[in-house]
Amino acid sequence: MEDVALGKLHRPDLVVLPGEAMDTHGAFRAADIEPVVEVASPSDHTHDYDEKMRDYPAMGIPLHLILDPRKGSVSVLSDGPAPGEDGPRYRARHDYTFGDQSPVGAWKIDTGTLARYDQ
Repeated sequence: MEDVALGKLHRPDLVVLPGEAMDTHGAFRAADIEPVVEVASPSDHTHDYDEKMRDYPAMGIPLHLILDPRKGSVSVLSDGPAPGEDGPRYRARHDYTFGDQSPVGAWKIDTGTLARYDQ
């Protein structure tokens, strides 16, 4: 997905798009993304938490879901962008644990079947 005005290009782990947005032959427009989902990497999780938490609200993505198998946690970020010290940010963050029914916009994600990384 791409935001040309910001000069940002990211390849998230999962995106949900309306059908008409699938008719593109290039990068998806960030404004078309409904939720974007990132699975925190066991080796480079700071990229998922720092850079993407800053870029996604600036790109206009309304919902950002972070699944973290290291900790067995789910974070749902929404209501952005809002001004922040380091640039735009989401206004709301709701944290859950694997096993919860986690609301993400109009959906509920059953995280009971998600596996944690080997400890």
